[in-house]
Amino acid sequence: MKNRLCLTAAAIACCLSPTFAGTPEIISTPAPTSPTKDLWIAARPDGHAPLGVMGEHLHHAGEWMLGYRYMLQHSEGLLQGDKSISTDALFKTTAPNGSHYTLAPLQMDMHMHMLELMYAPADFLTLMVMANYMEMTMDMFGSSHHGAHGATEETDHDHEPAKTFSSHTTSGWSDTSFTALIKIFNANRQAVHLNIGISAPTGDVGIKHGDAFVHYGMQLGSGTWDLLPGITYLGQTDHFSWGAQYSAIFRLEDENDSGFRFGDVHQVTAWAAWRINDWVSISGRAAYRHEDDINGHYKGSHNHSSPPDFQANYGGDFVDLGVGMNLRVPKGAFKNHRLAIEALWPVYQDVNGIQLERDWTLYAGWQWSF
Repeated sequence: MKNRLCLTAAAIACCLSPTFAGTPEIISTPAPTSPTKDLWIAARPDGHAPLGVMGEHLHHAGEWMLGYRYMLQHSEGLLQGDKSISTDALFKTTAPNGSHYTLAPLQMDMHMHMLELMYAPADFLTLMVMANYMEMTMDMFGSSHHGAHGATEETDHDHEPAKTFSSHTTSGWSDTSFTALIKIFNANRQAVHLNIGISAPTGDVGIKHGDAFVHYGMQLGSGTWDLLPGITYLGQTDHFSWGAQYSAIFRLEDENDSGFRFGDVHQVTAWAAWRINDWVSISGRAAYRHEDDINGHYKGSHNHSSPPDFQANYGGDFVDLGVGMNLRVPKGAFKNHRLAIEALWPVYQDVNGIQLERDWTLYAGWQWSF
């Protein structure tokens, strides 16, 4: 893990060198006598990172920001490590408890609605609260030959084992985070700030279908108090901006009320954006995520029939590449309103055990500073 983080950090450091400093100026900039001419500023379309990056900018003292972000993540197909595996092969694979899998996840859609409020009591400090509402749907496939249950059956005329299909959904409020963004410095059109947050376990982790707990990954929250540390670097020229962020999730409890604990998470991301004009910017981003598997075990009845029923089939290493666009209104009735969109695609996935393969992630959102 340490080697991966070191290599990633080194790659980001190379990529973030301000090589665009000599780009000809094609849009208006602060006058040479402006006291802000050497500061990194957020009041431009590329003054915010791509939408999938959280807690990446500060506000001036007394400023507020309201925001809404929507995320849709689609997963389909199966991976064992970094290799694809068929459902037929899955049914012949030994599960962590020594039995054979009897149900295969086919696909999953995760919808997340994120409401954010930011306020800066001082120039060096911005406070952020984020609440999340989640909806998750997973489609499953099995065969009566493998003992699948809880679904309608379709039997062919040759008396082959009946195929079964099922779908289940969970929805509700997830965990709530409280974060302080603390400025370290802002000079030479570069800035660094610390991200120090805490996640409150407001999401339900006791959801059941019938008498059995649902898959671990379809619970709505972590069920534990979590520490959310990070550090963000920003830089810009007249025409370009770039940045990088390290963030983590550290579980502060050994287990939640249902008896388990999700793994710790480490994330590194870097991006660059081109300011097309005073209204629009486009961006590119790379992101790396490492997540540990689950510790503990459900306290109560739960299934052992499919990969997401087992703690060892969570976490892994993931690399995504994405493109995005920011639209910021600089004047008029909608001044300081921002619309943004970002799409990411995985270029590398090495999962623990057997898991659904992530296909793509989409972010769309609105923010208003006042």
